[in-house]
Amino acid sequence: MEELNNIVGGSILSISMYFGSSFFETFWPSIISLLIFLAFCISTYYFWVWRDRSRRIILDLMVREKTVELVDDKQKLWDSYLKIEAQNQEKKVLIQELHHRVKNNLQTISSLIGMQLMSIASEDGKKALQETSRRIMAVSQIHEILYSYDGLSHISSRNFFEVLASTSLKMYDQNPCKIEISADFIDIELEVSTCIPLGMIITEAISNCMKHAFGQIDSPIIRLNLSYADRLGWLAFSIKDNGCGIPDEFIKGKNGSMGMRLLNIFARQLEANFQIENSKGTAIMLEFKMNNHENSNW
Repeated sequence: MEELNNIVGGSILSISMYFGSSFFETFWPSIISLLIFLAFCISTYYFWVWRDRSRRIILDLMVREKTVELVDDKQKLWDSYLKIEAQNQEKKVLIQELHHRVKNNLQTISSLIGMQLMSIASEDGKKALQETSRRIMAVSQIHEILYSYDGLSHISSRNFFEVLASTSLKMYDQNPCKIEISADFIDIELEVSTCIPLGMIITEAISNCMKHAFGQIDSPIIRLNLSYADRLGWLAFSIKDNGCGIPDEFIKGKNGSMGMRLLNIFARQLEANFQIENSKGTAIMLEFKMNNHENSNW
C-alpha cells in the first residue's frame, strides 16, 4: 500500500509540475488516481488468475502422468494375475490327470489279478488275491475322489469321507444286510497326503465290518466321526460299529492278520496315536496332527 501511495504521489507531482497548480483545483487528479488504482487491481487480478491457471495446468499434467502410470501398473497386475491363474489351472489339470492315470493303472492291475484268479486252484490263494484286488480298488477309489475334486493339494473333509464311505459300501452290495452309515464330520480342508492313508483306514475298517461284524445284527450301523482333539492342532477320528466285536488277539496284535498290519502301517504314515477297543462293537480311534491347522477354524 505504501508503494502504491508513492507511485500515485509521484504521478500527481509530475502532473502538477506539467499542468500547474490550477490543475489540482479540478476533478482530474481524483480520476487519474482512481484509474491508476483500478489498473493496478486489474493487473494484480489477472496475475493471480494466470498463476492459478498455470498451477492447474501443471497439476493436470501431473495427474495425467500418474493416471497413465496407474493404468500401466493395473494392466501389468492383471496380466500377472492371468498368467498365474493359467499356471494354476494347468497344475490343476495335471494333478487331476495324474490321479486319473493312477486310478486307471490300479484298475488295470486289479483286472490282471482277477484274470489270475481263474488259474488259482487253492481257495486260500483265491481269497488272498481277492483281498489284494479289493485293496487295490480301494486305493483307486480314493484317487477317483481326489481327481474329481477342484482342489490342488487340499480337499474338504466332509465331501471326501461321505463319498468314500458311500462308495466303500457299494463294493459289498452282494451282502444282504443293509448297513446304516452315521457320519459326523467337521468340515475342514485336509491335505491330500493325509486323505490317502486315512481313506485306506476307512475302507479297511468298513471291509472288516462287512465281513466279520454284522453276522447276527439286525440293524447294523457304522459311525464315523471327525472332530478336533483336545490338543491344539490335532484331529480325532473314529469309526465304530455295533457288531459282535473283535477278538482280543487281534487287538493285542497276536493274530498278525493283514488287515491289522495295514491299519498300523497307515496310522504310522499319519504319525497318529492309534488304538482299537471293544465297546458294544469295534471302535477304531486315531489322533493325528493337522499340517494346515493354522488355516482351520480352531
